[in-house]
Amino acid sequence: MQAKFLSQKKHIDEDTGCRYRYIFSESERFLLHGHDFYEIFITVNKKIVHMVNGEKQHLAVGSMVFVRPDDIHSYEYEPGNQYNFVNLAFDKKTMNDIIKYIDGCFNIRSLLESKLPPVVILSPTEKKNLLSRLSELNYINRSDRNRLKLQLRLLLLDIFVRYFSNNQISTSENVPYWFENMCEQMRKLSNFSEGIGQMEKICRKSREHIARCMRKYKGITPTEFINDIRLNYIANMLLNSNVPILDLCFESGFKNVGWFYTLFKDKYGASPAKFRNQYIQKMQNSLV
Repeated sequence: MQAKFLSQKKHIDEDTGCRYRYIFSESERFLLHGHDFYEIFITVNKKIVHMVNGEKQHLAVGSMVFVRPDDIHSYEYEPGNQYNFVNLAFDKKTMNDIIKYIDGCFNIRSLLESKLPPVVILSPTEKKNLLSRLSELNYINRSDRNRLKLQLRLLLLDIFVRYFSNNQISTSENVPYWFENMCEQMRKLSNFSEGIGQMEKICRKSREHIARCMRKYKGITPTEFINDIRLNYIANMLLNSNVPILDLCFESGFKNVGWFYTLFKDKYGASPAKFRNQYIQKMQNSLV
């Protein structure tokens, strides 16, 4: 089947560079198509089979997908199995401006070059908040084009920085939803401070099963995964607060102070105190 081509000239608002739609599968035909603009869509209420670039992406509820101009895609639909998704399309100029602003902060170009569109699994709370922010676009006076354009760009920038810069992005249907969701949830202080036991509570899987999947999909152990998050948190807090080192150690979940110091020095090449003092000295020198 030959793909239909959609142009941004006909499908994107010229003034704002974007277009926002809430789509009901039962009321729309999904033809194989490509386009010269970008889009992000979020699955709202049911799983979706995304047909893209000759393959299938099985998308769980709360999947956020970044579709690029070169992607050829459609959606499987079975009568009686209605699903909804939110679509935010935006033109190349908007995307190029975002790339210029954040390129170098993370490898955004990897999102553009992967074979399948990148997918982020949103937690129920994240999905609810993001859908709420999208719906707020409907409250803006359509004649106030500048305000609408500003809010759309702020939202898109936040989506890329907050979600697509995270290393939990997947372009493979083989990574289970429960695993990606667990990894994302474990990045919260209230979870990583509790350790592996909290992983089991979040995903309701055995410790052994979690360990096998962690090794398979990330090439590390659950302990290594958690400790890396803890060290990232502590390093940032050392630079951005005056909280005592031992308080940060215990707050993040480390029980053995000596082991914490060893891991920190292995990762950052300095003790926590030296790491903090070097930063303070650097900031003081910059003011001279």
